[in-house]
Parts: sequence; structure tokens; C-alpha cells
Amino acid sequence: MVHDLYKWNISDEKAFDMIHDLLISIINEKPNKYIQFQELITLLNQRGKKYKIHVCKRHNCLTKYIKIKYGGVHNFINSYSLYEIRKNQNKEYVYLLNNDKQYLYKKLINDNEWELV
Repeated sequence: MVHDLYKWNISDEKAFDMIHDLLISIINEKPNKYIQFQELITLLNQRGKKYKIHVCKRHNCLTKYIKIKYGGVHNFINSYSLYEIRKNQNKEYVYLLNNDKQYLYKKLINDNEWELV
């Protein structure tokens, strides 16, 4: 369950678009359209610094916003059809399946106890 006790300087819709735009641009820079998960987190934090999403500097981390709003970057990426997470040799890689945000839709996901159909 995700709780949001913080007051953000950005609307949910604008943040949603910004996150997807950053993810797409980061992965598109890679020649094979995939990136190691930890490298993606690092680049997401570095590029997200320029956006002032919170008045308090310590809460101005984009991955912190994603964790609070969506339950984490892993959950966020797994929830949308543009991306896929694959595990290879104990490392996770994020693949960009489609560059066009018009094909962005929420996946049906399996929860630990419930299967959403």
C-alpha cells in the first residue's frame, strides 16, 4: 500500500508524463534499447535533479517520488506496456518495447495474493 504524506510541487499527470519521457529518453540512448536496472536508477536520479518536485531539497529525488506514489521504480516499470524487465545472469535489465507513448497502457499484473484479471 502506497501512502503519500508529502506535498509535491508537481501534478500527478505532469509527473507521470515526465517520468515516462525520462525513461524513454534514457533507454533510447542505448544502442540495443535496454539498460541495466541499477544504471537506469542512477541516470533517473541524475536527470531528475533539475526538476523541483518538492520544496524540501531532501525530498526532491525522482525515485523517492516514484516510490511514494507507485510503490517503487520496479513496480512502476512493470505496470506499463512500454517496458519489460528481464533477468540475465543475476542482473535485471529494462527493455524499451515501444517508443511511442500512444501505446502506453497499464498491464494486468499479478499481486502476491491476488491475480487481477
